[in-house]
Amino acid sequence: MAATTRPTISVRIAFGAAPFTALSSVFWTDVTSDVRLAPDQNGSAIAIRRGRANELTRVEAGTLSLTLDNRTRKYDTENASGPYYGSIKPMNRIQVRAVWASTTYTLFTGYVQAYVPEYPGGQDAVVRVRAVDALAAVARTTITYTAAGLTELMHYAIQSALVQIGWPTADYTFSNAQTRIGTGTYANLNGLQHIQAIADTEDGLVFARHDGKIEFQDRYYRIKNNTSAATFGTSGAELPYEGVQLSYDEETIYNDVQVTRQGGTLQEAVDTTSNSAYGPRVLSKSGLYFETDNEALSMAQWFLLRYKDPKLRFPQLTLNGDLSSTALWPQILDGGLSRKVTVVVRPPGGGSISKDARVEGITHTIDRGTWRCAWALSLVSDDTFWVIGTSALGTTTQLAF
Repeated sequence: MAATTRPTISVRIAFGAAPFTALSSVFWTDVTSDVRLAPDQNGSAIAIRRGRANELTRVEAGTLSLTLDNRTRKYDTENASGPYYGSIKPMNRIQVRAVWASTTYTLFTGYVQAYVPEYPGGQDAVVRVRAVDALAAVARTTITYTAAGLTELMHYAIQSALVQIGWPTADYTFSNAQTRIGTGTYANLNGLQHIQAIADTEDGLVFARHDGKIEFQDRYYRIKNNTSAATFGTSGAELPYEGVQLSYDEETIYNDVQVTRQGGTLQEAVDTTSNSAYGPRVLSKSGLYFETDNEALSMAQWFLLRYKDPKLRFPQLTLNGDLSSTALWPQILDGGLSRKVTVVVRPPGGGSISKDARVEGITHTIDRGTWRCAWALSLVSDDTFWVIGTSALGTTTQLAF
């Protein structure tokens, strides 16, 4: 049964703000009335992509695309009489939001990459807008960083890098890292690659949030935030999904993990039983910023513990608010990565399969008639990991890296 109402979408652009202006100081202009969603009106769906495909890859810059009506030449950079003349520029900030049950959710905040004018049939005028999130802006910078003596914890190392390129500290949020950046000079590095290498060394996550801020999650973030936000399934007590993918595959099997820090020697952890069962499967991580080789070895052992054996995964979950209960909308509109959710599948042969998963990537496809949201998921480990001071130590727990 279709939902009787949908969230109200709004789109706004900051025509006058410099790219790294603090979000709290940005003045927005609402352009929602000019957004075209219908293909038969030369429009296109609002398409949003954020996050990553799985837990072993880096988060790359998110993207947004949409179409604006330009019949009055409002978004024409050559129209001196236009209301935004002189202010329509690449790197204008852009934001997509949705209001549901009196709550405003932000779906995407980023920078206009291109305004592309088109004149369909010679009788119409639209502008196709392509945008990217803050990670793309950071990727255009270079950083030189010196770490000496009692070096910074990784979350502060990222903050130091962002300060160097002029990113406002109010628009950076973090959880406290467990690792310190190794002593040395990191010269003329690409800004994005540098902060990603810091996050990789921590085995954490750095990304641009839906609200435009940059967030760093340390490696214990997920262990500490371990409550499932919702359960998705096919019974009346569960939130409905449109589709779910299952896979029992070799994609995340690694039985030979090799980790090398800058200036260090290769550290390796091998599981011979897994190697015999599935053949040699190497996971290599190099150029990390550890202070010692022992830390690199600990990381290798940690990854081996988690990935030496195959597990049934749910790589993707697809939600459709228009075909589902209204209780689903707050979950669709929540833009947070790393959320834990529970997915239940009931095979035709009877019984059920229930797995906990983390949201790694989010896509929205919104047009006049449909709103689909797909999540890329990673499996939450069946093992219980112990973090000093945050969880009880039991007979089946294992010490986290």
